[in-house]
Amino acid sequence: MFQQVLEFDIDDPLANYGLGQALLDMGKATEAIDYLQKSTKLQPNHTLSYLALGQALETTGEKEGAKEQYQLGLEVASRKGDLMPLKQLQMALSKLSDDAII
Repeated sequence: MFQQVLEFDIDDPLANYGLGQALLDMGKATEAIDYLQKSTKLQPNHTLSYLALGQALETTGEKEGAKEQYQLGLEVASRKGDLMPLKQLQMALSKLSDDAII
């Protein structure tokens, strides 16, 4: 469904997020990254895009990139008052920071 929307409008932020999230859920993190990056650029206030992009980057071993996306997502979530994604972003960032200490 998301691919069909993108055939009509390649710059649809929610379709890019949806396809990226679906690919991530299917274990295709590398393929998801481009769609999620585009989603964050097209809709910079969409907190869940940063969370998903961070998860995709973390899955592919790009820990520093993941930290950066989690931090950006935290800033957006704080501004918007997105409490649930805020907690998820804090936990993900904390986990990566804890892993670096070990």
